[in-house]
Parts: sequence; structure tokens; C-alpha cells
Amino acid sequence: MFEKGRNFRMNDLEDQRCREWLEVHKDHCGNTVDEKTGLTYEGSMGPKYPNIRYCFVPTGIGNAIVIECSCGRSVDITDLANY
Repeated sequence: MFEKGRNFRMNDLEDQRCREWLEVHKDHCGNTVDEKTGLTYEGSMGPKYPNIRYCFVPTGIGNAIVIECSCGRSVDITDLANY
């Protein structure tokens, strides 16, 4: 059974991979990234809904982490050294 308030975390390498992907991706996507929050917003319509999804997938040997944009692109940032 899941504990209440379960948290998922990224290690330093996964956080770095995430930030680097978001930085590169924003130049190829119709969405823009808010510098302060790290959230993305569609076009120039101003703040709407966050368009980046952080998917933490528990496995028997660790958590897989995939970052997905609403444009359909995604990246697996899992640090396999943690497995």
C-alpha cells in the first residue's frame, strides 16, 4: 500500500538533465518556459496551465523519470547508476 504524502525526488544528475532538456527544448517548442517557476505556457497567451509533466515510475529497482511536454516530445532523464 502507498504511504500518505509519498514524494519522488530527482538526484543532482537527473535535475541537471531536466534543466538542460528544458533549456534546449524551449527553442524547438511553441511553448515558453517561465524563468522563475520553470513552468511552460503556450505561446504569448500568458500564464495558463503548466504544460510540462514529470512522470516518476516506480520499478522494483528504482524510479524511472520521464519529462513530457504538451507538444508531445519527451525525454528519459533516469540516472541508471542508481539502479
